[in-house]
Amino acid sequence: MATFEAKITKIEQDLGSEWYRISTDHPEIGRLDTKDEARAREAVAARESGAVVLIDYTRKPSTKINPHSGAPYPDNFYFNAVKTPEPKAGGAIPGVELVQQTQRPTDPATAWRISLAAGAKLAVGMLPLLPSEQQNFSTAQQMALVWGRWLFTTPLPPEPAAAPASEDMRPLFDDDIPF
Repeated sequence: MATFEAKITKIEQDLGSEWYRISTDHPEIGRLDTKDEARAREAVAARESGAVVLIDYTRKPSTKINPHSGAPYPDNFYFNAVKTPEPKAGGAIPGVELVQQTQRPTDPATAWRISLAAGAKLAVGMLPLLPSEQQNFSTAQQMALVWGRWLFTTPLPPEPAAAPASEDMRPLFDDDIPF
């Protein structure tokens, strides 16, 4: 087990995750992770004290490779912090920020490939509807490109205004149809 001195600056927990992310002001070890709630509470108490603490941690080899450096990501796991006040017990952990995980936007090249694949499926589905002399690969390719371009360039529809709830808005069932 290794140690370093630093201030704990932030503790976060991703919504729907049991992992706590502990950030420090150390220049080399800026992030530590733990699943242990008691250790997360201890880290919150250390952060609230504002003191520089001696942090025990474990570094384990990661299987995830950083594509920019070619080296494995560092996996540092928080064990404890020495010289901290007693952590507060019970209930939700005050001082832990809950963060919503975000997904990066889809790359335009990836979005085009997705649209083209959907266009190809639509084109193949429409081939039997064409006259027999047009049921060929060239026609399917042209239709796939047209569908793909349409899917790729169609903007999102505007958000509809919230309609007031009424009995007229209830879903229709087979026995509700008047014929």
